[in-house]
Amino acid sequence: MKKPLFAFAILDVALLGLAACSTSIVGSSSSAGSTSIVNDGVTHNLTIWGGELTPAQNFLKEMETAFAAAHPETNFNFTTGAVSEADAKTQLLKDAANGADVAIIADDQLYALANGHIAQDISAIDATIAADVEARNSALSVKASMFNSKICAFPVSNSNGFFLYYDSSKLSLSDCDTFEGLLSAIKAKSLADNKTYKLGMPCGSGWYEDGFWHAAGYDAQRNDATGKMVCDWNSKTKTPTGLKVAESLLALSQGQYKNYWVGDAEANLIPSTAPGGTYQVIATIDGTWSKATIDTNFGTGAAATDLPSWTVDKTSYHMNSVGGCKLMIVNSYSPEIVWATEFANFATNAANQVIRYNDLAEAPTNAVAAGKVDTSKNYAVAALGLQGAYAFTLNATDLYWSATPALFTALLGTGVSGTTNLIASGAGTSSPVYNETGIQSILDTTVNAIV
Repeated sequence: MKKPLFAFAILDVALLGLAACSTSIVGSSSSAGSTSIVNDGVTHNLTIWGGELTPAQNFLKEMETAFAAAHPETNFNFTTGAVSEADAKTQLLKDAANGADVAIIADDQLYALANGHIAQDISAIDATIAADVEARNSALSVKASMFNSKICAFPVSNSNGFFLYYDSSKLSLSDCDTFEGLLSAIKAKSLADNKTYKLGMPCGSGWYEDGFWHAAGYDAQRNDATGKMVCDWNSKTKTPTGLKVAESLLALSQGQYKNYWVGDAEANLIPSTAPGGTYQVIATIDGTWSKATIDTNFGTGAAATDLPSWTVDKTSYHMNSVGGCKLMIVNSYSPEIVWATEFANFATNAANQVIRYNDLAEAPTNAVAAGKVDTSKNYAVAALGLQGAYAFTLNATDLYWSATPALFTALLGTGVSGTTNLIASGAGTSSPVYNETGIQSILDTTVNAIV
């Protein structure tokens, strides 16, 4: 049984960590993670989570190999888990004692993990490393890594936002100005090439889809004083009403361009950007971590820009996006907590943030690393910069994350049971008739579950 190690038990943490590792620490270099260890003949098992997509998995394996090479006198056995940054918190909260020793998360997840004594206070393990994390990273990423004024995570990148990828050999930049224009262009190109092309929408998460609601004047956020969410997506008095926002999303997914829209999990959409399937996604909303795959699948046509606008009740709104950092946390339940801390420190140092940028196109938080990469020459990072004008911070509770998937899958998903019940008639036409009672009901249900 793994044992939790809390910040207030500094001496016990150090002793338990050393006992679990049976390790003699001779010296430590916090910026490189190059601790000198006396070989004890023990194999140290570390499970690392950090993204389910292939490029993210490859990066982790690259870090594991490099870390083992930096410690040739020590035996490691790494397990690389394909757990998305969006799902790591949920999995750790279910069973922290059997979760990853180290995991990459989105910064909005740190509150729940630190408050639940899962994300380890790094200063309780190594105060020098914690101080170095503060010194070497941007102020924004350091703030995102803190809980109760303690460093509880290692900044990984500041690229935790999203924008629009598109194949410029099939679509123009002006096509991408609006969702309606983009879908129209995709339909026209499909007919011209006698193929089926689609626009991909990551579906079933309050992280992507809140960009629509926030743009329309809604702001679902955690009230730090109460710890509860404030959310009014079901409002009947705001302009536009929650009902009108929901109908505008159904118009995109179930309207006249229904056959050229696909709402699915991100892990399914990105592979669908490859040609040769029953259809090809030639434009999709995603982040810098998918650039390598987009480069391969779109070839010389690979391009990106800020998110499109769309129409709600005759008014145009530019889709917003969540902006933030990715963080690497050490699980306080880890029996290898010293080595887990050393690995996290190593994988997020300046040199390895440069490697992460080269592998995943995620901009560094480390000041030295930031000076060694030219983000202006990377079309994905440039698009993220453009979208930055429409970015917002999302601080949400567990209730938010558990309640939102059903709503957004119903509004934006493809072939989802129940979605057609929200359209009374005219699905697939330019004038669908909405089941407003059903739509208001699902909005009310979601909001009540969130707050």
